[in-house]
Amino acid sequence: MRKLGYAAVIGTLVATTAGCATNTPPLVAQDKTYTTHGQKLVFGGSYDKHKNLLTILVNGDPVMRGEFPPFTPKKVMHGTYKGMTIGANCYFGTILSSKGGLVGIIAGAVQDSHDKSGDQCKISVNDGQAATLYF
Repeated sequence: MRKLGYAAVIGTLVATTAGCATNTPPLVAQDKTYTTHGQKLVFGGSYDKHKNLLTILVNGDPVMRGEFPPFTPKKVMHGTYKGMTIGANCYFGTILSSKGGLVGIIAGAVQDSHDKSGDQCKISVNDGQAATLYF
């Protein structure tokens, strides 16, 4: 059996830990159904924390994708689906609260004062409220 040096052991641990961190599954919203003008729309979405990528789906099609700006838990997106204007007004408490130290403490206090702590997107269709996705 070959002995590994201290640097090799540390390198292996770092590589293993980094590999595990990137395998975290994305947050997935439970689908919500909305009907407008006789057309059924099923909204869904996912948020990949490691890529900082939010995707909103309509009937399984990715209609909107975007990243949250640094230290900003809000994201507003717009798209179209079959001639309809789809909007998403999103607030993700985990964006800032997952940060350590002073940033995380301040973010938690701000979120509590605004009664916002979860990860959610309010979806609109043609400027009318349609559904809220919780991640």
